[in-house]
Amino acid sequence: MLDNGESQKEVIRPDFNRAIRIDFQGAKITSDVGFLLVREIDERFRIIDPLKDCLEDLRSPTHTKHSLVQMVRQRVYQMAAGYEDCNDADYLRIDPALRLALGKDHQAGASQSRLSRLENDVLGNAAGLEA
Repeated sequence: MLDNGESQKEVIRPDFNRAIRIDFQGAKITSDVGFLLVREIDERFRIIDPLKDCLEDLRSPTHTKHSLVQMVRQRVYQMAAGYEDCNDADYLRIDPALRLALGKDHQAGASQSRLSRLENDVLGNAAGLEA
């Protein structure tokens, strides 16, 4: 019996997307698989989803790649994973685990500049603070 867990073959499957398998076999495909676990907690306890009703999106829908909820989710998940600054967003936006956690699949997440605008223009006003 191995003490380091190598003999265990358990797989974690998050409820928000049962097609995802987290099996810890050593292949490096992401910088932080913790994004998927944070999404699972978010979904189970409905932490971010209620913001849909609180935040007003004044942007043009034809020029919008990321919903406000996706961007809030990305920012919160990054902070929960230890990336406090928006500076890491440009690197993390292409991370496979973060894209899955955001529901972006094969599309990149929001850039650092978009997340900074979100914090300043949307979340930094009275309605954003109330939400």
